Amino acid sequence: MNILEPTVFEIRKDQTDREIKALQERRRLNAEALEALREAVCKLYRKDNVPYPDIEQFLLFSQVPGSTFWLERDKLRTKIKTEAFGLWLKLEGGKHKINPEYAEAALGFTPDEVTGLVNAWEAVDKLATQDPRRYWSDTAQQFKPVPVSAQEQNQIERRNTMMVSKPELAQIIKKLRTEVQLINLANVYYDKMITKARLAQNRPELVPFLSHRETQSAKGLKTYEYFLQDSVLMQSANPGYKAFDEQ
Repeated sequence: MNILEPTVFEIRKDQTDREIKALQERRRLNAEALEALREAVCKLYRKDNVPYPDIEQFLLFSQVPGSTFWLERDKLRTKIKTEAFGLWLKLEGGKHKINPEYAEAALGFTPDEVTGLVNAWEAVDKLATQDPRRYWSDTAQQFKPVPVSAQEQNQIERRNTMMVSKPELAQIIKKLRTEVQLINLANVYYDKMITKARLAQNRPELVPFLSHRETQSAKGLKTYEYFLQDSVLMQSANPGYKAFDEQ
């Protein structure tokens, strides 16, 4: 018995382009937030530059991407603030004999350097990068965006390459798409009010492959728009792939 190999049905280039651009933007935002944190740490240390280990102590996250671990953000914010206060008190030369944990209450104010660091940490924490070290440039001693490599772009394209198990499914999918388009045209422009109940009665073979939402016809009347759930008829060539820091 011959086993048919999956064949390519379509390559979703527009989707690939959108996902690559979204990944580039996410990495840019991560680098920007990390760089703001680096600058905040520099201000806290009263230096123009600091090595990565001095920043790393503040790279604690309330959520770790890809895992079920999480720590309540308020508790972690307090920890970050206490660490920053401890450094600030130390750099003040020890003139304030205060436990960092109670420094804010004892002093009656929060130094700008501490506030700035906590705010910068919160921005990084919300983005939740998987590995901040990958953004660090040893040469520049700064955080830089991680480029989307050619290999990553190829893997994303493969993820958006849709395969069918049998060649004849290609024609079936195309036919179903055309039928769904016609149903939507009838509902939106001709007020046919083709409901899911009517489809179940007249075209039951379509129902398992459709989802729908309420919308308005061209005349402003309530009607339905249908979407073909063609994922049940095809599969990605690279379904499990996720690039670094991709959402």
